[in-house]
Amino acid sequence: MEMELERAALELVERKVRGYVEHPGLGPDWAALAEGTDWAGKDCLEALYGRARLYVDGMELIPSSLGEGLCLVTGAAAVRGEDPSRRTAALRISALCLCVEDEMRLLHVHTSVQGEPSASGPERSPADGWGPGADLLSLDLPGAIICCDNSPELRLLQYSEGFLRLAGYTREEVRDRFDGQLAGMILPEDLERTRGQIGEQLSRGADREVEYRIRRKDGAVIWVLDRGRLVRKGDGKGAFHCILMDETQDKHARQKLQDSLERYQIISSQTNDVIFEWDLEHDTVRYSENWRQKFGYPPLLDTPEAGTQWDERIHPEDRENLYELARRVKSGVPYAEAEARISNAEGRHSWYRIRITLQHLEGGTRRRAVGIVIDIDSIKRQTQKLRRMAEQDTLTGIYNRRTAQELIAQKLEGMVPGEMGALFVLDVDDFKLVNDRYGHLGGDAVLTDIAGALKGSFRGEDIVARIGGDEFCVYLSGVRSREILAQKAEEMLKLFRRLMEREDRHCLSCSIGVAVSPQDGEDYHSLFRNADAALYCAKDKGKNQVTFYVHGMGWSERKGTTLVRERGEIESERGEGFQSGDLAGYVFRTLYEAGDVGRAIALLLEIIGKKMRVSRAYIFELEEDGQYLRNTFEWCDEQTQPEIGNLQRVELESIKDSIDVLKEKGALYIRDVSKLPKESGTRMILEPQGIHAMLQCAVRSGGTFKGTVGFDECRGAYVWTKEQVEVLSLVADIVGTFLVRYRAQEKAERMAEDLTAILNHQQACIYVVDPDTHAVLFVNDRTRKAAPELRLGDTCYRAFFGNDTPCPACPLGDEQADGTGRRIFSRLLGREVEAVATEIPWRGRRGAYLISCYPVEGEGGGSG
Repeated sequence: MEMELERAALELVERKVRGYVEHPGLGPDWAALAEGTDWAGKDCLEALYGRARLYVDGMELIPSSLGEGLCLVTGAAAVRGEDPSRRTAALRISALCLCVEDEMRLLHVHTSVQGEPSASGPERSPADGWGPGADLLSLDLPGAIICCDNSPELRLLQYSEGFLRLAGYTREEVRDRFDGQLAGMILPEDLERTRGQIGEQLSRGADREVEYRIRRKDGAVIWVLDRGRLVRKGDGKGAFHCILMDETQDKHARQKLQDSLERYQIISSQTNDVIFEWDLEHDTVRYSENWRQKFGYPPLLDTPEAGTQWDERIHPEDRENLYELARRVKSGVPYAEAEARISNAEGRHSWYRIRITLQHLEGGTRRRAVGIVIDIDSIKRQTQKLRRMAEQDTLTGIYNRRTAQELIAQKLEGMVPGEMGALFVLDVDDFKLVNDRYGHLGGDAVLTDIAGALKGSFRGEDIVARIGGDEFCVYLSGVRSREILAQKAEEMLKLFRRLMEREDRHCLSCSIGVAVSPQDGEDYHSLFRNADAALYCAKDKGKNQVTFYVHGMGWSERKGTTLVRERGEIESERGEGFQSGDLAGYVFRTLYEAGDVGRAIALLLEIIGKKMRVSRAYIFELEEDGQYLRNTFEWCDEQTQPEIGNLQRVELESIKDSIDVLKEKGALYIRDVSKLPKESGTRMILEPQGIHAMLQCAVRSGGTFKGTVGFDECRGAYVWTKEQVEVLSLVADIVGTFLVRYRAQEKAERMAEDLTAILNHQQACIYVVDPDTHAVLFVNDRTRKAAPELRLGDTCYRAFFGNDTPCPACPLGDEQADGTGRRIFSRLLGREVEAVATEIPWRGRRGAYLISCYPVEGEGGGSG
């Protein structure tokens, strides 16, 4: 852009210089190219040559961009007249140009003749006109011109009157106060930066462009834009020829503009709306430039109605919406809108709202419409999420009781004559056994399995819901016969039995009650009451069977009361279990309350894996040597082969590409493993396992990488949303925290077991005593054999020595417990022993004493 500006300015000045010299009549037009153009020295050639015809023999001009569309062109032209006796003159030119609406114009022109004409031509070449000896003072440009050396002091060699006006000093003050150095005039806090920028720019070329502040004589601080070029002479020395502009106001204006632009960019990035114009007359559409940025491919140029490109990019379920929108606008509707999903270049669909307003031009003739494509994806998905949260059971993901009631009621209201529907109500028999045997978390896993199996066994239009803690219902519409219902019910029992046989759940079964509409009820409450009564009868007859409702089944001969049971709230809906949208909270509560953290983690992986509908969920833990990862937990769905046995020592270096990302970002998301580089260590490990997509979240402790929580998909590419990644990362942090504590506790327990084993193999009688109560806290095997009647908590003096009070030579106490042996006669052992007491920490107490009793050498008696 800068080169184009300089080229345009150079062409303009060259053309106008030649016209000014060879066609003097164009001179006034030159000056009038821009309103207020200042032209100094326009009569200099006429004063020298009169009105004789002149010619340009050559020009040497140098353009320099000043930014903001400004460009300075300086140099000289060799001018001669028709009379060969008249000598050639050097016409010096300086012109300031401005680009206005892609057109270059002149703001300031200065022309002068250099020296007196001579027979040998101009006294200096055009290039010499800008050397250190040039008359810079005559260039009265808007700004300042200086010539300075390339020393750290930037010593001033020449400078114009404009420079003195800029700084507010006289020439004597510049010389005396600043020793003729530009560096002395620059604010100290800007000087080193300016020197560094000049040095860095000179390493790339001869031009310099820097900004710095100087303090004027009146105390005001101004910003200066310094543009220049280093010109080297024959002696090898160089000098900067620079133009200085006061840009204080421009600086403030640019900052305000920058602030405005940033605000605009922020607003634009947040809206990302696409504007379009539809030419109805020619049936074409033009889109704003941000279409490609938004979607990743060129704009669709066809109309929404006829364009094949739209068919490819618009979600099939939404195409008719846009076709109808186009038809309405063409029919003359002044305003219309529709919502549709449009895919980006990667094939991911997002929700957009398309609004179109018809424009009537030229006497009411319809010619075009304008519209906007508004990104509503986040709002739409959030709305859908909230609706799902309101509709779904928070643990199992199927419909909840309230939603099931509303949907079934709608189905029943919409039934046509001759149509039949059926409601199945299922109850897990003796579900309390599951919670007693596997705990609350194990019960959640079973309920999740049941919900998934039921959902997969019915059509999409059928309604599957969880209506109680261990109760489910299914509504089937369009039923053809009761025989088909009986067959479907038996299939459900078989499915349930197969499900319960997995993982030693054979103790469970299910009972089913069925009511058929319209004969058993035409509204929800009637149908449900009768299906529930049939379920109660199935349980009353021995459970694990199906019962169809018959008239009168809802009443019992006992007390003549209805058998329909009142159902309480589901725990997860009370906030005690799997809260809606609160997977992390559920995981934390489960682990916090778990007696066996290891088992809780295994069950959580199963629940999360099923909820995410992935093939495998697992944990890798870093070995103590920090070189290998070990697969310690794994859950797989029925179609996926376990890999835990093959992944016990995965070398970190072999998957360094993944580990680096996990350590830096905290999460690694691979949508398609086949897209990884073939030499990738991660791909070499994942592909043999049949993994297509993977999400791993880092497990950290104290900021240190300790392993990963991962999810694999083996059926094809898988898309995790940003929200899912964030939630699963938080889950990984929670699991990691409890897992690290769990492993630390395991290690401590192993160390305690090792220490106990060591003490049990000692030949001495060893025990631990509370110094305040003398209660025995621990005994080794040898001591227990010597005193089989001893119970922890007994006093040492009574248990070992038969005394009612502490022994006179008791080794406990600050003065005595120094590790020195004390001889004491043990009535229990029947001999004198040497007792050594050592103070030790003990299980959170203030302190305790380890007593070691050794038989005195040479003494008789048993050894205990």
